[in-house]
Amino acid sequence: MKSITTSCDASMPLKELKNAAMTLKLGKAPGPKGIPTLVIKTTTQDFPDLILNACNACLATGTFATVWKRQRLVLLDKGKGTPLTPSSFRPLCMLDTAGKLLEKLIQAKLRSDIGSVGGFAESQHGLRKRRSTIGAIKKDERLVQSTIDAVTTWLEKHQQRLAKHKTEMVVLIRQKWFPKPFNVDIGETTLTSTRALRYLEVMIDEKLSFREHHESACTKANKTVSSLSRIMTNTMGPRTQKTSLFSPRLSPLNPALWSGNMGGYPETKDLPA
Repeated sequence: MKSITTSCDASMPLKELKNAAMTLKLGKAPGPKGIPTLVIKTTTQDFPDLILNACNACLATGTFATVWKRQRLVLLDKGKGTPLTPSSFRPLCMLDTAGKLLEKLIQAKLRSDIGSVGGFAESQHGLRKRRSTIGAIKKDERLVQSTIDAVTTWLEKHQQRLAKHKTEMVVLIRQKWFPKPFNVDIGETTLTSTRALRYLEVMIDEKLSFREHHESACTKANKTVSSLSRIMTNTMGPRTQKTSLFSPRLSPLNPALWSGNMGGYPETKDLPA
């Protein structure tokens, strides 16, 4: 048993215990002790005082049984890959239902204490009832849409117009659950997010890994090397005579080519074949 220091009133009413027991789902695999969920729910209904006293004692002393932290590991074959590698299996860890019941009581206590001091922030969607990541995404969509509308209104007020068909958008996010592609309506035009876009000669991708920028730079470098290799086909690299072709003093705009050695320009010579 591990002790956790606490100074708040940790006693739970009987109603909270029954509500927590009702949320336990039947048909779930039991933990290491092998006690089914139905047994815990039936015991809570028939002997509520016994379960309530045990939970209140754990809450009052700030203890959580070590046996409730142990898990029963079950490996499910994914049906693909060689069975000798760990990635071919999906691990499932089952906990004892009694520990889950105590966790639900602690969660209810935390919600009650947070609500008594002002509640959760309006922008928080995780671990809240009737809130989900879908709601957070819709809220972000409304925020993006309102920002775009404000920009469009400002441009029209100053007699300018947004080139919607040239506008690009990338969403900087790492979460896999985020919907892709992300669409935003600008008037009658629907703007779809891309994987990466170019901004100030830098390719910015959605994960800020700059992989697209590296690939773009490598592609440009390969094209440059390919062009130079066709001009200078010798395998030992460009000779001095061929390098001088790119010298500014032999430029067609150099007056030394037309009027001889005038103005201090060096005399030109024929290059060897």
